[in-house]
Amino acid sequence: MKLTRKLTIMTSALLVAGLASAQTPAAQTTTTAAAQQTAAQPAQQQVVAKAKKAKKNKKGKKVEEKTTQATPAVDAAPTAKVEAASVQVERNVASKEVSASVKDASVTPAQTSTTTAAPAAAPTKKWGVSLVTELDLDNTNGEGVKNISEATINTINYVGASYKVTDNTKVGLRQYFTYDHNPKVNSSIDDVKKGFAAATVATKTAGILKSDEIAPMFWYYIPDATSEKNTYGADLKDFYGQLRMDAEIGWTLNPKWSVSYYINPRQTLGAKQSFEKADGTAGSFQATSRLIHYGFVYYTLNDNVQFYADVGMDHKMATESLTSTSDDALSAIGANFTFFGGKLIINPEISNTVHLKQAGQYVSGPRWMQSEDISYALVTAISL
Repeated sequence: MKLTRKLTIMTSALLVAGLASAQTPAAQTTTTAAAQQTAAQPAQQQVVAKAKKAKKNKKGKKVEEKTTQATPAVDAAPTAKVEAASVQVERNVASKEVSASVKDASVTPAQTSTTTAAPAAAPTKKWGVSLVTELDLDNTNGEGVKNISEATINTINYVGASYKVTDNTKVGLRQYFTYDHNPKVNSSIDDVKKGFAAATVATKTAGILKSDEIAPMFWYYIPDATSEKNTYGADLKDFYGQLRMDAEIGWTLNPKWSVSYYINPRQTLGAKQSFEKADGTAGSFQATSRLIHYGFVYYTLNDNVQFYADVGMDHKMATESLTSTSDDALSAIGANFTFFGGKLIINPEISNTVHLKQAGQYVSGPRWMQSEDISYALVTAISL
């Protein structure tokens, strides 16, 4: 009896051990898969969050940049047209860089083996090259754009290179030049002029007041005799270039709509002076403090198309006397079309500038939204 009971107990133990052994592989696989899924969730959520932000930012506000179209005084450096182009273009470039950073932060999916693999980041591109051109049709000659086939086409262009120092810092150098053309047979307007070179530093910082990430860019326009002559009409004495900063603070309202505030302060550096231009006319220069700022509304149709409208102001002040010299009201509507993952951005825009103060005096009867004061621009930005 005792022997039979012992055999029964041993048989039961072996049966239980065999069943446990048969279930172990499946249990291990389930446990490993669950652990991998749990580990992968934070990384996937982070990528999705960044992707939503990238979609909002894919507007590409002056490469740099929002077009102001205002006719500047002699204090603006580089040329007025170069300044106008830089705002909308720089905003587009900054947005493209935000999208690129999301790609750099991508992680690999969870592995299916029992060994957990560490997420691998995509290789980060250090060097970049960009080519930007803007075509303008405006009211420069006071005649408006009545006959496009005979209108002067003004272009502002730059070729630039950049280097990514860290994940959040990029330095760059760009050279501006302008080209103006008039299709009239007897026209003498067919000219290429060298603009200022600009050194830039772009960075990223956390948002404020619950805004999205902010990517300010700091500039220094480098003085040289040729660019000074093309901009001011003479080689200036004691001229030290211009400082500038661009930043856009944006808030994503939902996947389609977003708003932002764009700020662009500038400061020319140099001694007050009078001089004779190459054409014999009198010229002058004084250091000027300038502030361009806008409020924007964006509607994102999809990852490649975004529409926007903005209103803003352009203020100028004589730095030495702290006296306001001019105020312009700015408004525009436009769109950004992005191709090849941000490598090509096309930005058509219609804008209007209303002069409120000129030469320190308020304008009587400002011209609001007159058809002959409308300006048209087409910015094309290529980044490699």
